[in-house]
Amino acid sequence: MTARGAVAVVVLNWNGWDDTRECLESLREVNGCRVLLVDNGSTDGSVERARSEFPEVEIVENGANLGFTEGNNRGIERALADGAGYVMLLNNDTIVDRGFLEPMLDALERDGLGFASPQILYADERNAVWFCGGEIDWRTGWAYHRKPDGGGPQRGLVPTVIATGCCLLAPRATWEQVGLLDQRFFLFWEDADWTLRATRSGHRGAVVTESRIWHKVSRSFARGEPTLGTFYFVRNGLLFGRKHGPRDPSVALRFVWAWVVRPSLRDAIDREPGWLRMGLLRASAVLAYLTRSFGAAPGYAVRIAARRR
Repeated sequence: MTARGAVAVVVLNWNGWDDTRECLESLREVNGCRVLLVDNGSTDGSVERARSEFPEVEIVENGANLGFTEGNNRGIERALADGAGYVMLLNNDTIVDRGFLEPMLDALERDGLGFASPQILYADERNAVWFCGGEIDWRTGWAYHRKPDGGGPQRGLVPTVIATGCCLLAPRATWEQVGLLDQRFFLFWEDADWTLRATRSGHRGAVVTESRIWHKVSRSFARGEPTLGTFYFVRNGLLFGRKHGPRDPSVALRFVWAWVVRPSLRDAIDREPGWLRMGLLRASAVLAYLTRSFGAAPGYAVRIAARRR
């Protein structure tokens, strides 16, 4: 058993107390970890409730919504400064199995991995796999989850070049060599970026299927304006391709065709509700990429997303 406190689990919260409470409750059953709750300026009383209900949890208050990247970076920096030997990123909308940590630690130490992820299942369909490894299609620059055989839980150690920030564990040495999350992404694609940077630095990654957690997929956008997720997906996908893809402009063009032009045309032809707004939002993401407007979505994108149908 790894000494308690050597593993720091960073849980980022932004106005998501109901999910965060369930996540923290599940972590109470896990031995050998120290939990840091990083709050991105919540206004739903999350910090006060956490202090009252989970006095053992350390709280880092950012005071504002810094996004997934900078918010988690604050937690990673605190954990490393306090001497953590391992740092894990864990979404607040997850529930962990009480024995999920040890198999990942064993794999990191036994197999010399640079980072590891558990097998991640859907919370509302507990035997259906959401993540068990990822690939990159460089024809379009799309990073995607591999589809497991049969759709059910897999067995063994599954090598992967990318992993998801939903749950990502790495030793201190990997974090120190690879660095923090790229804050230009703000939200989406930052995990693929970090793990690909790790892979290209010589750190092997894998999904440890004996370790399992359950994910309430996309809950973060259920509380806000979901179309902003489209903006971040498109802009950051283009940034990811520019950082890591082949020096071929056709890759970006194929990405724009697949994720901007084609879905916008389809929505318009089918007269999908909000089709014009979604088309404008996708176009605004391309504009933001071309003008190097990274980080939090610019005002024009936020205004498009907030428009009524």
